[in-house]
Amino acid sequence: MYNGFGRFGEQTPLQLLTGELGTRQSVLELASAPPGPSRLLASDLGRDTGWLLPAAALIALAGLAGLRRRPRGDPPRACFVLWGGWLVTLWVTFSVTTENNTYYTAALAPAAAALIGAGAAAAWSAGTAPERRKDTGTTWSGSRARTGIVLAVLVAGTAAYAAWLVPSAGTRVPGWLVPAVIVAGALATITALATLAVRRDAVLVAALGAGVLAGSLAPAVASASLVAGHQSAFDTPFEPAQTSRIVDTLPQIQAQVGQLVPNLELVQDGAPDLLAAQTAALAAFFASASGEEALPIGGFTGTIPSPTLAQLQADIRAGRFHLVLAEDTSDPRIGWIATHCQDVTKAAGGPLKSYFCVPADAPG
Repeated sequence: MYNGFGRFGEQTPLQLLTGELGTRQSVLELASAPPGPSRLLASDLGRDTGWLLPAAALIALAGLAGLRRRPRGDPPRACFVLWGGWLVTLWVTFSVTTENNTYYTAALAPAAAALIGAGAAAAWSAGTAPERRKDTGTTWSGSRARTGIVLAVLVAGTAAYAAWLVPSAGTRVPGWLVPAVIVAGALATITALATLAVRRDAVLVAALGAGVLAGSLAPAVASASLVAGHQSAFDTPFEPAQTSRIVDTLPQIQAQVGQLVPNLELVQDGAPDLLAAQTAALAAFFASASGEEALPIGGFTGTIPSPTLAQLQADIRAGRFHLVLAEDTSDPRIGWIATHCQDVTKAAGGPLKSYFCVPADAPG
């Protein structure tokens, strides 16, 4: 199953589709990083999702450790359990699946945001709450010191990681971004360390605010670059020029398909479906451009046994569609269509074949 256990197979769905159709130089060549626990932290997935994941994971661990003695129903403890569990579950899932698209990993964003927000609230509570000791009475030093050290480590690590993630040769990378991230991270780290010496709430507020700003600077600029560039869900911030060119073929293909729709509607000749196409990936272009039904044969990868050959024959017999777009493959469904329907492929049509089917081609 493509969207079931097939996601954990040896080949990715895009590899299966590319092998089935022999597609070249298209978006199908965009493969995600190989499975592993670090795949979300580097390359396109890192620039799309990874910016704040290490900080969120460390905050979850620190929060659970600090609140481990609280009762099970304690709201802050429950918050770290809930969002930490969300983060770990999806991190593990996305680390072992064969194929990952950047818009899938957006599901990690709520957990990361909640954990960072909860961490900031917990740091404020720990940094401002007096710690009572038997020998000296009430003092502010212990909690404030731990909070300042943890905050400094998180901010410095997050800023350094963000600076490392920004590629030197990516598209739409502002030249000032990396220096700005380094400066903001350094200032935020210094402010966090200042809480060890200056025990005033205003300094802690400044440290927390500076830490949030330093950590969110790079991902905010990355998000803005996508919006400013009118890029799609397939794009990632600061992607290499070659990757950007491949992704940009999608709207070009869609525009070309749109120009074909009037002629395809003539061939449709009143049939319920505009056409049938091998794989949903191919059918989707025509359904989107025309607003009409396009029957996918074999699902996204072309390997799904639906519709069956008998169902295709019944649809042809009922006149549900006339035109079929497919590749020459060993698929028995496509083989039957190639044998019984008229090949109307143009001489320069490339590897994609066109067949015209009428009810008489599939007698009962």
